[in-house]
Amino acid sequence: MSLLSIASEKSRQRGYEYFTENKVISAKGTGSASFVGTVRGSGSAEYHVSIDLEHPRKSSCDCPFAAGRSRICKHMIALYFTVFPNEAEKHRIEEERRLAEIELEEEFKFKQDEVVITYLLRMSKNELVNLVSSLLQLLPDWQYDLFIDELFDNNEDCENDGEFEDDNNA
Repeated sequence: MSLLSIASEKSRQRGYEYFTENKVISAKGTGSASFVGTVRGSGSAEYHVSIDLEHPRKSSCDCPFAAGRSRICKHMIALYFTVFPNEAEKHRIEEERRLAEIELEEEFKFKQDEVVITYLLRMSKNELVNLVSSLLQLLPDWQYDLFIDELFDNNEDCENDGEFEDDNNA
């Protein structure tokens, strides 16, 4: 268990930003695996930070997020990256790779969506009805019931007896 692994993604990201913005005012070792420092907050506040790499949950900061709690905050991460700039570089590279993967996944999903929509647009009304009916049969009962409830609650074309108006006769 490392300091980075137990920090939230948001704390890691913001801590990296604080590191790159040089918000760490001071940093010094207090043992083989412990460090203390002062980190400038988002305003004019300065926070006293202590990180313990052997026992990360013993790390502390007097900021509102972490004070008196076993939370890893952005100030701790900023201090960590200041003490270990190679770890900051690894983080930057990993983050760039992660964002590139997300972008590729979104692009692939968008292209898939386009293909599906194009396919659906080419289908006849009967083919679409059959497809939706088949898909509804695959749903668990509770999802099917929820769909039917939503359909009747939200459908303005629904007559009093529960029958749907035919679009061609409306």
